[in-house]
Amino acid sequence: MRLFQARRQRGFSLVELTVALAIFSAGLGSFSLLFLMAIQGTLESRLHSVAAGQVWSLSESMSMTPSAGSDYWGTSAAPACLQGAVCAPAQMAAATFEQWQKHLAMQIPGGQGIVCKDSTPGDGNVIDAACDGTGNRVIKVFWTEPGGPGVDIQDRRVYARLPIL
Repeated sequence: MRLFQARRQRGFSLVELTVALAIFSAGLGSFSLLFLMAIQGTLESRLHSVAAGQVWSLSESMSMTPSAGSDYWGTSAAPACLQGAVCAPAQMAAATFEQWQKHLAMQIPGGQGIVCKDSTPGDGNVIDAACDGTGNRVIKVFWTEPGGPGVDIQDRRVYARLPIL
């Protein structure tokens, strides 16, 4: 009689294993997406911090040569000024601004900066800085960065109002 008794099965069936694998895969996929979003957020924060640091750097340079005034957006750069040559404040300002632009382009992909007068400094983008020529002097730094999944390129900006000199 014992030969025909049904033995109890042990282990998992193929259906149970498939369901468990699907649940595990969905959880792992969600974790991977969260990890990628965290990396994207860290990159955005780093670029924003670098841009803010560059704005601070130029504002400090400008405060050290207040007599240069508007020459920080001039065009007559004298590279020898940055190598120890004696230069007028306007030449030093132009050389400092040119060097700052190069550092900005190296540290932030597509980074560009401008010094202008603007009554609404929170506007503008890489293509159009939107300086209206009135108000306080401001330093604006612009860059573009790709967004997350399904998001086009996003314009980013950092600005600082400068004291009236």
